[in-house]
Amino acid sequence: PCVAAGTGSLVQQELDRFTTIFARAIAVAQNTGYDPFWVAAAGQQGCDASWVSPANLSTVVPNVISVTGIDESGNLFQEGSGANFGTTVNVAAPGIDIFSTGGDDGFGCTWLSRCELYEPISGTSQAAPQVTGLAALLKANNPLLSAADMRQCIVSGAEREGPEVPGHSFNVINV
Repeated sequence: PCVAAGTGSLVQQELDRFTTIFARAIAVAQNTGYDPFWVAAAGQQGCDASWVSPANLSTVVPNVISVTGIDESGNLFQEGSGANFGTTVNVAAPGIDIFSTGGDDGFGCTWLSRCELYEPISGTSQAAPQVTGLAALLKANNPLLSAADMRQCIVSGAEREGPEVPGHSFNVINV
């Protein structure tokens, strides 16, 4: 998924197709009176998230926020291939050893597995829910806040209050 490709390449065509599908879904929701706030995990291929959909939408759709993961030292985590980064990433949140529900198969809870376990899981998919929770707190405090305004509050709050991720242009949410 993180392969730089020229215009017209198969990789670029697939990325454009998925990005278009997500952007259309947001537009349909907005056109029917909804104001969705989408939190997108930036992925963990260890590359620029501009090659990852829907995280790449954060540069063109004002109500999408892209989240990467950091380790306990405040650096991008390096487990597996490492957390994605780049100009499409808006904020970072802890993404290592986050306790989550786990199934007996090690792939989390599904309708096929029992959800009696909690286990540490790592990834940007563990960082993104923390930003979702922050958005829920913002919306509960101000129900009239638009999705674009929520994104701006989260990003500016991270820039103002959160530590900088070394070597990158985004900051960590501070809740």
